[in-house]
Amino acid sequence: MERTFARGRAMGSNLTNEILNDPLVRNYPTLTDVQVLADLHTAYCDNWVVLSPSELFEVSVEAERQALAAPEKERWDSLRQQAGVETAPGSEGRAEFESIFGVPSASHTNFLATGNQRCTRVVDIQLGRVRLGHIERINRTKP
Repeated sequence: MERTFARGRAMGSNLTNEILNDPLVRNYPTLTDVQVLADLHTAYCDNWVVLSPSELFEVSVEAERQALAAPEKERWDSLRQQAGVETAPGSEGRAEFESIFGVPSASHTNFLATGNQRCTRVVDIQLGRVRLGHIERINRTKP
C-alpha cells in the first residue's frame, strides 16, 4: 500500500512539473486537457535498445535459421555469443543481423519491432498511467 502511494505522489509531482513548467516546450498552456493527454502519449523519438542473446534468438524465425547456409550459421552463432547486440541504424550488430538474414525477412521485421521502443513523455519521465482527470486537476490548480 505504501509503495503505491509513494509512486502516485511521485507521478503527480512529475506530471505537475511537466504540465506547468513545460520543460520541452510542447506548448501545453495553449492545449486543451485532451490535447495534453494525447501529446503525453504521442511517440516523438526512437529508442533503439540492445538485444540480449535470448531476445536475439526469439526475434529470429526458425524456418529462416534452418535455411541459413553454413557460413551464415557460423556468423549467427558468433553474433548470439555477444553479450548484447545494438539495434540502432548503422550499428555493427544490426548490420551483421541484416547480412545474415537479409532484408526484407520476417526475422528482420521482428528485429526492428523489438529493437525500437518509441519514446513518449509518459515513458520518459516514468509517469505510469496518466488519465484525463490527472491533467484536469493540475490545470484547475494553476496559479
